[in-house]
Amino acid sequence: MENITTAPEPTNESVETLPQEVQESDTLTSHDRCDTAGCGSQAYVRAILSSGDLLFCSHHYNKVEPTIKAFTQEVLDERWKLYKTVKLDVSA
Repeated sequence: MENITTAPEPTNESVETLPQEVQESDTLTSHDRCDTAGCGSQAYVRAILSSGDLLFCSHHYNKVEPTIKAFTQEVLDERWKLYKTVKLDVSA
């Protein structure tokens, strides 16, 4: 008979948590795209306006940031994701 073991339950130390004010549904994913005409890049910034939300890639938000700040109620800025260190295992 084969021995079967199960993975240990995750502990609070091993689970990454988001700040309380940022819920998982509020974060941007790779499916969110820049609303700038003809761009289509991944969105890293959500500008929340009274008329709705606008999504921007980092490049286009940098261009409109000084202007759009006057119209936004809130900005969800996740451009930090662009600078996250990723370690790849290339040994084979």
